[in-house]
Order: sequence, then structure tokens, then C-alpha cells
Amino acid sequence: MANSHRNKSTFLNKIVREIYEIVLNINREVQKEVKAGVSWGSLEALCYKLLLKGLVKLGILKGEVDDLFKKFVYILFMPHSLGHLLVPLIESI
Repeated sequence: MANSHRNKSTFLNKIVREIYEIVLNINREVQKEVKAGVSWGSLEALCYKLLLKGLVKLGILKGEVDDLFKKFVYILFMPHSLGHLLVPLIESI
């Protein structure tokens, strides 16, 4: 039984780490694109597509990224949009 628990723990730690890497990659890639003239919508689309790509690669989702994007599947994993956490910061200024 102890081995079973250890195996589950190792599996969960691996999944958590891989999801962390997806989020970190999204953060880095979106930051590279932030510049004058780039629309917020294009940054959000990039974010969502990278999220979907990572989840497909992990096996959590199946299908083509563009098809999943058109079906708004990303909303299941990121319902608040890219700038959700910016609002409290802006409102406090």
C-alpha cells in the first residue's frame, strides 16, 4: 500500500510540474509579444492556444489546437481571461 501511495504521489507531482511548465511557457511567450500596437485579443489568443497545445501534449485534451480553440475549450481551464488579475491592481491605483 505504501508503494501505491508513493506511485500516485510521484504521478501527481509529475503532472503538477508539467502544468507549471505550461503556465510558465505561456507567461514567457506572451510577455515577449507585449509591445505597442499588439492587441489584447491577440495576446489572449496566443495564451489560449499555448495552453491548449500544452494540454494536448500532456494528453489531457485530444484534438487539433485550432479546432479546440474554435470550440472555446480553453474556457474550461482558464475562464477568467488573461487580464483577470490585473483589474485589482489597476483599481487600486
